[in-house]
Amino acid sequence: FHEIEKLCTMRKESVVKYDTFIYALLLRAHGHLNDLSGLQATWDHMQKAGVTPDAPCFNSMITSLWHLNQTDSAREMYDKLLSSGAQLTISSYNIKIGFFLKLPEALAVLNELRADSSPVRPTISTYNVLMRHCANEGDYDLALKL
Repeated sequence: FHEIEKLCTMRKESVVKYDTFIYALLLRAHGHLNDLSGLQATWDHMQKAGVTPDAPCFNSMITSLWHLNQTDSAREMYDKLLSSGAQLTISSYNIKIGFFLKLPEALAVLNELRADSSPVRPTISTYNVLMRHCANEGDYDLALKL
């Protein structure tokens, strides 16, 4: 994690204008370091810099909050993502499926993603999240059918 720590401290020292890609990386890095204050400081810095968060920034923030056991904050951030108008990515849907839905609801989202009208398609990660859901609920037959 030494490289991640260096990346996180670079924000404090840099004069380079960061974009959403860099902020998403920093948010994820703070999550991996279990650094809630650094996570919040990076989010605040992004907003003060006038950078509008896109779905990957929200996804990184939500995932980091979730892994830091800040589940209420993660849910609030997911609601902000939905109201932001940002174009949802498959990672956004995977977060919804993995963190916020019961298995029947998660399967309904999978069916929506499989529809021809869906702007995104399920990926191997989507199926992995769903299989973990099935395993957690002891429904191994369904996991094998996915």
